[in-house]
Amino acid sequence: MASILVAEDEPIYSELLCFYLRASGFTVHAVSSVAEILPLLARRTFDALLLDLFLGQESSIDVLPDIVHEYSNAQIIIMSAQGTVSLAVTAMEKGASTFLTKSHDPKEIVEQVQKRLNDNQDLRSSPDELARQEVLKKKFVLKSSKSKKLWTVVKKLAAVDVNVLLQGESGSGKEVVARAIHDLSVRRSRPFIAVNCAAVPEQLLESELFGYKKGAFTDAKNDYKGIFEQAQGGSLLLDEIGDMPLGLQVKLLRVLQERSVKPLGSSQLIPVDFRLISASHHNLREDAIKKVFREDLFFRIAVVEVNVPALRERSDDIPDLITIIVDELREKYGKPLNAFSDKVLDKILHYAWPGNIRELRNVIERAYVLSEEGTLLEEDLFLEPSVDLMQNPQNIHQVNLTEARKMFERHYLKQLMELTGGNVTEMAKVSGRYRTDIYRLLSKHGLSSSDHIKDQ
Repeated sequence: MASILVAEDEPIYSELLCFYLRASGFTVHAVSSVAEILPLLARRTFDALLLDLFLGQESSIDVLPDIVHEYSNAQIIIMSAQGTVSLAVTAMEKGASTFLTKSHDPKEIVEQVQKRLNDNQDLRSSPDELARQEVLKKKFVLKSSKSKKLWTVVKKLAAVDVNVLLQGESGSGKEVVARAIHDLSVRRSRPFIAVNCAAVPEQLLESELFGYKKGAFTDAKNDYKGIFEQAQGGSLLLDEIGDMPLGLQVKLLRVLQERSVKPLGSSQLIPVDFRLISASHHNLREDAIKKVFREDLFFRIAVVEVNVPALRERSDDIPDLITIIVDELREKYGKPLNAFSDKVLDKILHYAWPGNIRELRNVIERAYVLSEEGTLLEEDLFLEPSVDLMQNPQNIHQVNLTEARKMFERHYLKQLMELTGGNVTEMAKVSGRYRTDIYRLLSKHGLSSSDHIKDQ
């Protein structure tokens, strides 16, 4: 028996709606204000949320991101007597499953709720859908609590067509998360396209995204369909969107608002329909406050913000990740490899991984290639890149500034521990930091009592 939450502030309409829902076999719980919704969802789960657009002086749309992110796999249905296109678009962008024009006859609303619940159940319980979820789940290593929580969020976001911002360090797997959201969604049969905004020169990025007509500029020999059009019906990942030039951010905002694009050299607007997933290793919320990223664009792309944890925060996943990587390497190189020794695995587990999963893959592949007779040696890991970088500055191109800073910070802490014998108080004095800062930094870089740190 499906459970429905009704949020309606007109007493008579609410009573009639609840009556017909119960008569149709639903369990119903009614509230009359926005303030009642989230506390109730923290205690109970519902198959559908039927929310009036305006509850008193407040709008139920304002709480949609919190509902989508934290609480519900439910169908989220917004109803309003003001059935305008702009309101419907806003509701869907904020995470609503659908938007219904409020009928004078509540029975019509009940019929629409029943239809959407049936359609959703058919989709979610089909053998193909369940098999697809299991395949995707195997690509996610779910040993750590943070990975399990992330997978739960991915499944929730796949069920609603809402703009998502993935934030996390370089190499932490943001594109894998974006692909999973797409592959579990109703858009999965359409394209998934990923663009790294930092990797495309500024002067080319606009033409890549918007496309162009023949003759629009000197080298435009033929018409080119831009990425916005290529993603039609599917999902578009704008990776490192924080590096997008401010001028282009304005144009992206217009595309998201108008759901149409105008190729360079054309006067014709082309309707586009794609689900936008953005990613950045920057803290875009802080960048928006500092005015280095447009605040209006931030709120448009970050209906739901998701933090992708760094590898050092999910060390329980590392053994399984290594197994996956080694299996791929065996297939690629056809070279045998024995199980890692405890000493080698321990070194891997206690490394800070400033480059995250990308660095882990590179380290394992390098050690695999160098291994002899299928035995991986500790010295093959080369897990002190900060030292190598300082001694060989010509290798500076191998890491970005963020990764280099983390490498130096960890190396500095290790040297400081040797100098002070692991005395946290002395470490704080030498470094000019508070003891609490030292503890936080040690934890951040995976350094602990196992490294002979002592507090005196």
